[in-house]
Amino acid sequence: MENHAISAGQITAAKIAGIAYLVIIVAGIAAEFLIRSNLIVSGDGAATIANIVESDTLFRSSIALDAVMIIADLVVAVALYALLRPVNRNLALAAVLFRVVMDGILGANLLNLVATVMVATDASIASGIGAEQANALVALFTEIQAIGYSIALVPFAFALLTIAYLLYLSGYVPRLIAGLLAAAGFVYLFGSGIDILAPQHTASFSYAYGLTVLAELALALWLLVKGPAARRQTAMRTAPATA
Repeated sequence: MENHAISAGQITAAKIAGIAYLVIIVAGIAAEFLIRSNLIVSGDGAATIANIVESDTLFRSSIALDAVMIIADLVVAVALYALLRPVNRNLALAAVLFRVVMDGILGANLLNLVATVMVATDASIASGIGAEQANALVALFTEIQAIGYSIALVPFAFALLTIAYLLYLSGYVPRLIAGLLAAAGFVYLFGSGIDILAPQHTASFSYAYGLTVLAELALALWLLVKGPAARRQTAMRTAPATA
């Protein structure tokens, strides 16, 4: 069996991926859970409008944070491709494509938040369509945004499963981190399925998302602090040339 040295390019890619992943985690949690969860009242457009009017700048900042998160995720996609390409180029490319699909959905989904803040804060819109219609539209836009977020997490789940498999084969990170990342992929996959098909059970599954934060944070910190380890037993653990 032969040990393969990690190239300088792979080490740099790992550091970039770690930094960008931390940006994703911070921006995503701040936008969705620290800001919007306190302003959006599910099913109550009037209360949501009142909250947004009172915290207009804060709500808009959550949209900006989501945009930052999407850009950072594209950086992670490219950096992880550079890191994992020597393991299996086709699977590494597939992981990139899964993330690009997710980022495209998330980007388009931001329009629902833009429409929400426009209806909530533009008096001419509210006066033109009436208060009841404005309330209904805000409730609809925020509901579509939530479902859109869940839909985006489906391709992301497949991206995580692919990356976890490549990391397991490569030996670049501890197997525990690869396993946690795979588990996070299944959490996203099943969680999105519940949100879309059985939303009445969403709350009962929400606790599982703590595992996703743990897994992705562990990967980000390992790549940033430790970096990828040299592969061992390459002949047994490297993926086939094609998938």
